[in-house]
Amino acid sequence: MDLKTRINIELAKPANYIPMGFWRAPDGSATKPYYRITDIGIPMVKRPAGTSLGYTVWVLNVDVSNATAPDAAGNTQWKLIDSLEIIYAQNAYIERLQTEIITAQYIESLLIKTSNLEVLNGAKIGNFQINNGRLTASHWYQTYIGNILVAVTGDIILSSGGLVINSSYGGTTEHPQVVTWSTEVTSGGIKVGSMEIRRDGIYRNGTLVL
Repeated sequence: MDLKTRINIELAKPANYIPMGFWRAPDGSATKPYYRITDIGIPMVKRPAGTSLGYTVWVLNVDVSNATAPDAAGNTQWKLIDSLEIIYAQNAYIERLQTEIITAQYIESLLIKTSNLEVLNGAKIGNFQINNGRLTASHWYQTYIGNILVAVTGDIILSSGGLVINSSYGGTTEHPQVVTWSTEVTSGGIKVGSMEIRRDGIYRNGTLVL
């Protein structure tokens, strides 16, 4: 006769516990709220104790706490969790940090090192924006054509195929004629307007001239 024993162990329920170190009483008034549940998660604190770890772990059981210590007699604001729940809570927090995709408008840092970075369409890097796998930006500068000051505008497109800079000026009272041209840098050569430098020579409108 085979005898099988089934043991049910209720593991920690999924929760966004936020480790906050050892519990600290709120500064100032004794009734001033200190710990609170937010969109970020549920506060998880430690209290010194004579356990093998040297402390016990508590999670906030109400929306907002007061100055009463978690391990105070009769305090129902905090819930004591056992060692198994601690392990799962800590592992869940670490896993969330490792796998969560963080979307932010600005990240300021002196140095960011990573071997796994994916930047999606619409993201900005300096003056450049990512559009369909290409870096694009606009440019503007002033220059003289003869004795007429004109504004040159256009866009810059950087892709795996090369670099393209489109430019134009004119269309104004001072310079009615609109002039446009492109500069292209690819593995095949450099092209500015009708002139092109290839590996085997210099071309104009596709005809070898030098």
